[in-house]
Amino acid sequence: MSRAKSFLGRLLGRAVPSATPEVEPGVSDPVQGLPDPAFFLNALFDRLPPNLDGLLSRLDDLLAASALPNVTPATLAAWTELPLGWSATLTAGPYIVVLNGQQTPLTAAQQHASIHFSNWSDEQKARLRAHRAHVHLSAWTYLPPDQTLTLLYAVAAALNPLGVTDETAFNCMPGDLLDELGTPQGVAAMLEHAPALLWTGLLKFHRPDDGQVYYTTRGFERFGKPNLAWLAPVGSGEEAAELFDALLNYQYHYDQLFAPGHTAEMDGRTMRFSEPTEYADHLSGGLPVLTVEVRRPN
Repeated sequence: MSRAKSFLGRLLGRAVPSATPEVEPGVSDPVQGLPDPAFFLNALFDRLPPNLDGLLSRLDDLLAASALPNVTPATLAAWTELPLGWSATLTAGPYIVVLNGQQTPLTAAQQHASIHFSNWSDEQKARLRAHRAHVHLSAWTYLPPDQTLTLLYAVAAALNPLGVTDETAFNCMPGDLLDELGTPQGVAAMLEHAPALLWTGLLKFHRPDDGQVYYTTRGFERFGKPNLAWLAPVGSGEEAAELFDALLNYQYHYDQLFAPGHTAEMDGRTMRFSEPTEYADHLSGGLPVLTVEVRRPN
C-alpha cells in the first residue's frame, strides 16, 4: 500500500468520539489582527526549538511539491528573542508566515477546542496533551484557503513537531501522520484527494430521544461555506466524513454555495439542505450551519 493510501486509510478509519448536546464548544482565537476567520495552527513540542536551523531546506522540499503558485526559496525575514521564547517571520514568494515560539504548553481551553474534540485515539491525544512548548503559526497573506492551509501545514511539518492543533477546525494532527503528510508525495495526495478531511473537523452529538447521532462539521467557514450536520445511526462516522468531504469539495472547487431548499445528487443519493429544526446552537457553534437529509434509492 502506498504512503498516500495508507495515510488516507488511517485518516478515514479514526474513531469519532462522542460529545453530548449539553457541550457547546466555542472557538478560541488567540491571534489579533488576522482576517476573520483566522488561519492559524499550533505546533507542539517537548522542548521549544532554540532556532530554525534546517527548517528552510526542509520547507523548500515541501513547497516544491505543494502546487502553490510563485513559490521561491523560503527565507527567514525576521528573528526576535523574547523572554519566554522567540518570534520569527518566514517568506516564500508572496507567502508570509509568522511563528511565535513559547516555552509553555497551550492553555486548557486551546487543548479542549482541538485535542479533546479531535477523532484520534486516547493514546495519541495523551501524547499531544503531554507537550511542554508550542509554536504558533499564523498566515499573514490574503490567499485562497487551500493555499493558506497548504502553506501552514508545510511549515508545521518542516518543524518536526509532536503534532499540530487547529482550533478553528476542532482538530489536530499527531506527529506520526504529520510525518507521512510532510513528504512531497503526501502533500500531493492531500491536495488531490482529501483536503477537507485534513483541514476541517467532525463532531458528533447524541440525540437523547432516539439515540441517533448528529454528525456536524467545523472549519467549513474558512472556505466561505456553511458547516453541515447530518442525523444518522450510531457508527456512521466514516460515511459522514466522506459525505461532508465530497460536499465541501464540490462547493469549493465549483464555486457553489448550498442554501436552505437546495438539493444535490451524489452516488445515487439525493440530499436536501435546510435550516436546523432542533439543537441549532449545538450544531452550529455560533456559525452558519445547514442540516443534510440523505435519501437513498429504494
